[in-house]
Amino acid sequence: MSEPLPIPLHLRTLGESSLTPAGKRHIANSMYMKAGAFLQAATLVRSKDGSEHTDWVALHLLCQGIELFLKALLLFGDYDQYIKRLKALGHDISEIAVEASKLYGLKAIRPNLKSELDELSKLYRNHLLRYGSAYDILVDPRSIGRDRVFHRLCAAIRTAGRADLRRKTTSGYGYTGDPNRKGRHSYHASRSFPA
Repeated sequence: MSEPLPIPLHLRTLGESSLTPAGKRHIANSMYMKAGAFLQAATLVRSKDGSEHTDWVALHLLCQGIELFLKALLLFGDYDQYIKRLKALGHDISEIAVEASKLYGLKAIRPNLKSELDELSKLYRNHLLRYGSAYDILVDPRSIGRDRVFHRLCAAIRTAGRADLRRKTTSGYGYTGDPNRKGRHSYHASRSFPA
């Protein structure tokens, strides 16, 4: 097995303050695009096999996609404020969703959606979706709600694509879009998370 490539010293010491607005947009956009890849992977994995073990993995990929999407929105909204807070926000997707809602002036999450998101967040932040535990014996992952969250997430992705966050946001940084996709996304709220 080959050794990992060393990171050049000048890149390791590169401070966040030395990034240009274009560099900050690139980082936020990279996180946004990786979120999309995790969500596509979750859909693909779940559609290939309906086993419990596969569903645990699909749920983990879904939650990881949600986390990255929400964190990307925070970076698009105010990069300088949120880049320092991403690690502290951790993997609590419920808390990250509340933070993103506040930043963009959105209404509070509806109770039935919040309940589903809170359950997924609890499982995700405690690593119960990716590691084996007694929880695996007691719960069939296919019984864990995710459709409301998935549909809302698809709608948010479509809205972000239509808004084309390239316009100036609160910090002057915004989504630059994937030039190959021209603002289109392959997530559709009319699709359900494959059973």
